[in-house]
Amino acid sequence: MANLLGQNIGTNYKGILSLDSTINTPLDATLRAVTDGEGNASGLKLSTTDSSFSGKLGVGTDAAPSASLQIQGDGTNDIARFFNADPIKTVFISNRGEIGAKSEFAGDGGFIGYNGNFGVQVFALKRNSVGGLAVQSLSNIGFSVNGANSVSSYEMELTDTGNLIIGGSSGTARLAVKGSGTTSSTTALLVQNSAGTNLLSVLDNGNVGIGTNTPTASIEATTFKSSSINDNGTVLQFLPSYNMYTLSQFSIGAGDMSARLGVKGYGTTSATTSLLVQNSSGTEVLKVTDDSVTNARGTINVLHPSVATRSLKLGWGSIFATDSGSELTLGAVFAVPSAPQILLAGNTRSSGANTMQLQASLGVSIAASLINPSAQLHVKGIGTTSATTALLVQNSSGTDLLKVTDDGLINVNNNAITNVGAVISVSAQRLDSGGVLGVIRHQGNQIGMGNNTTGDASALLTLTSTTKGFLPPRMTTTQKNAIATPASGLIVYDTDTNKLACYNGTTWNDLF
Repeated sequence: MANLLGQNIGTNYKGILSLDSTINTPLDATLRAVTDGEGNASGLKLSTTDSSFSGKLGVGTDAAPSASLQIQGDGTNDIARFFNADPIKTVFISNRGEIGAKSEFAGDGGFIGYNGNFGVQVFALKRNSVGGLAVQSLSNIGFSVNGANSVSSYEMELTDTGNLIIGGSSGTARLAVKGSGTTSSTTALLVQNSAGTNLLSVLDNGNVGIGTNTPTASIEATTFKSSSINDNGTVLQFLPSYNMYTLSQFSIGAGDMSARLGVKGYGTTSATTSLLVQNSSGTEVLKVTDDSVTNARGTINVLHPSVATRSLKLGWGSIFATDSGSELTLGAVFAVPSAPQILLAGNTRSSGANTMQLQASLGVSIAASLINPSAQLHVKGIGTTSATTALLVQNSSGTDLLKVTDDGLINVNNNAITNVGAVISVSAQRLDSGGVLGVIRHQGNQIGMGNNTTGDASALLTLTSTTKGFLPPRMTTTQKNAIATPASGLIVYDTDTNKLACYNGTTWNDLF
């Protein structure tokens, strides 16, 4: 290239542009550097189609640029605009520092703002100047789609403490979710698996569903298994293999126990407990130990099914009814009399039950079926022959002392007294028979015979009758003489001589 130093380029070489080492060469498709008159290349390169610049470039400022590209706006117009083939759609940098992408006439698009008209926001990403993402001066990040520009109105916020708030203005939990309604028709939280199956749902009425998105209870789960659930201390704990089944069953200590509530212990002695119920003070109320013993403290109250004033109470040392119309019945009884009573019932059957019945106004009855006692002690047998016993009294060794069988026999010390009725009083013993009172009466050292005879004071034996006489033993003379060592005064009637005979200690003598 010729040296143009000292020459008047503007006068002698108008329009000449120096590219690389060639003078007055027109632009072509090759990108070449623009040089000065001494051949020094600048950072600008040109061609008929392209241009480039190496180094720092400043636009809108006379100061040396401090960046590869430094653009300074005029405070009124956009700093820069970038158009595609459709000049209506543009990306721009506004004089406020916003970077936007929009259609100026249609109004759709969005922008990123810095320290603009957004309150305390330092950084904002918005669409149509409403909604989007905002970074606050306190490093909070807010998300809004309704034009909100304040923390209290964001649909979602990530605080500088790491808490994520959805649907609310504040939250102290790591994740806080506020629903949009108050009924089961709206859902505050829904968790699904990769297949879109609902795993967890929280409705705006407070119901929580696990495995269902339409829970009808506070907590509804198809199957729930967990090692523990804690809330400031263990509220509900399930040890390994201790499962809980909801909807129809609740089992603790085992799987399906085929019951609405099933509890299985883990031992066999009183040292381990299957079930424990305490009151609010921590006092034991009900305890079932693994040796099958149930302990209940306080009073067990069984209410009448329809009468509010009637109940049966089981307290320490007593079982009692709450009013005079209540009945204390132990066992199964069908035909219950109206009088207040205590019943100890045995084997049930259609006609009643084997019972022991105690009525304060009547007495005690022991019977094969329910009866009202007609005496202070009323014993009714269960049969009609000697094969069954109505009453039995034994000593401590098990020996029968008194036995009354159902055929009417009375056995005293295993000796039968048949077809008699006996009455024992403090002053006398009386034996009745055939409707006659006192056939034999023993009082003191006297014996009387005949219609309640008391006996003469001077006689050991007194016989009383107006229709019957005294009949001594009757026998033949041979039989009389065969009596071994007869006592003096012994009297018999000799049927051979037809006379009374009395033994005088030596021989028999006729008395008439």
